[in-house]
Amino acid sequence: MKGFLGIGLRALCAAPLSALIACTTAQMVVPPEVSKGSDVVAAEDRSSMSGALADESFKLGKLAIDDVDRDWDSGSSAGVLGFSSDRTEGGYQYKVKGDGADLTGGCVTEKRDKSMSLGSGMSIGTTFAKLGCTCFGGEGEPTKVVVSANNDNEYAGEVTTNTGTYQIKALYEAEGMISNGQPTGYRIDGEAGSRGAVEVLKPGRVWFAKDIEGVERHELACLYVGLMLYMPPDATD
Repeated sequence: MKGFLGIGLRALCAAPLSALIACTTAQMVVPPEVSKGSDVVAAEDRSSMSGALADESFKLGKLAIDDVDRDWDSGSSAGVLGFSSDRTEGGYQYKVKGDGADLTGGCVTEKRDKSMSLGSGMSIGTTFAKLGCTCFGGEGEPTKVVVSANNDNEYAGEVTTNTGTYQIKALYEAEGMISNGQPTGYRIDGEAGSRGAVEVLKPGRVWFAKDIEGVERHELACLYVGLMLYMPPDATD
């Protein structure tokens, strides 16, 4: 079964005969139909550390991501996402501000059967799980993204903004890294084709179709940040 929903920073280091160590940061392989006709924004000032004791603030273009709270009570978002309250454990919250945006995002996992700890107040099921994020603070209804495993264990789901509904699907290829079966990012598609993508390898990048502007771009950015902040379980747990 493919790993669930995200992956932290990975690097491949090689030691040549000179004893010098060269390290290459892995990056998601971007499908050509995503990169074509899209604006890309790279995360800046993002620490390689994650968790309750880390400063997880960073910048995404004109947006500032701050106040990441790994001990957040996720009950309110669980209801918006339609998750079962007796199968949700923990969650995390964050703020997205700047360029006219003032949004609060929150994410939660839903487990099934046995679970494993992610640390920082979160856990996921070993047989099945979903990750959902929602963002509040705009003029319309809360926006949301929910990703879960299909029957073929490929992670996919739906993104809902105040402008439209899109399909989201995991991507697994990376440059500079041997695949471990975990997603390196996600792409979103509408009826007319690609609408963008998010890379979950640190530091991370996001893509927006060029005709996505203003409020909808802020809404998508907020949901993308939720996916970028997800902490997968340690393979050694």
